[in-house]
Amino acid sequence: MTAAGRGAVSPLATYYTDPRVAHAVVRYLSSTVRGGLDGRIVTEGHGGGGAFVEALLGAGARVQVLDRDERASALAWPGIERSEVRSFLAPMPAEWPRPDLVVGNPPYTIRVPKAYTDPEDRDELAEARWEAVQAAASVPRKQTKPLEVATDHVLRAIEEAPVVAFVMGSGFQDGVKRYGRLHARGLLDEVLRLVPRPSFNGGGTDSAGSDLLIWRRDRDPCEPARHGWLRWR
Repeated sequence: MTAAGRGAVSPLATYYTDPRVAHAVVRYLSSTVRGGLDGRIVTEGHGGGGAFVEALLGAGARVQVLDRDERASALAWPGIERSEVRSFLAPMPAEWPRPDLVVGNPPYTIRVPKAYTDPEDRDELAEARWEAVQAAASVPRKQTKPLEVATDHVLRAIEEAPVVAFVMGSGFQDGVKRYGRLHARGLLDEVLRLVPRPSFNGGGTDSAGSDLLIWRRDRDPCEPARHGWLRWR
C-alpha cells in the first residue's frame, strides 16, 4: 500500500501514524537539522504502515527500516536502502551503517501476561517481550497487564544516532523513574506540541496530546529544552 491511512491499524493492533503528522515532522527536521536530510542515513525502527518512510524518502534521506511484524508494509517500501524483520531493541544488523538520525513513533506500552518480568540480560529483552506479547494475545485481557516500553526505545535510539526525533504522548516527560533513566542526561533538546491533537486510536480523539521530542547528543546538557508547537494540518 502507498501509505497508512488515518487511524490505520497494523495486524498487531498497533495504530499507525497519520501520514500528515509524519510529513510535518520530516519537514521540520529538514529545516532544522544542520545540512538537512538529503543524503542522510535515517533509521525508522518501527516502520509500520510507512508514513515516516514515505516522508523521509521525499526529503532525500537514505532510509533503513525495521519492524517486528513481517507484514508491515514499510519493510518493502520502494526506494528504501535496506530493511529487516527485527525488534528495534535487538542489536542492529552488523552490516548496517550507523544512522545520522532515528525517526519515528515508537510503541508506548505493550500488553503482557501478569506474571511477566523483564530478563536481567538486556540482550534477551527484545525476544522475551515479543514472546510475552504473543502469549498475552491468547489469554483474556484481565490476565494481562500494560508494560511501558517507550523509555527503552528512546535509550536504544540515542545509542544508535546523534539525533533522535520521536512522536510521543505528552505524558512521556513525567515520572521519577523515567527522569533518572533518561531525562537526567540532559539530551532532550526540543519539545514541540503537535497541533491539533492527532489521533492514534483508530480515528477517534485521544484523551491526551502528543509531542515531537528531539534528543541531540551534542547539546549542552545544562541548557533547558526548547518548547514550542508544530502544526501538522
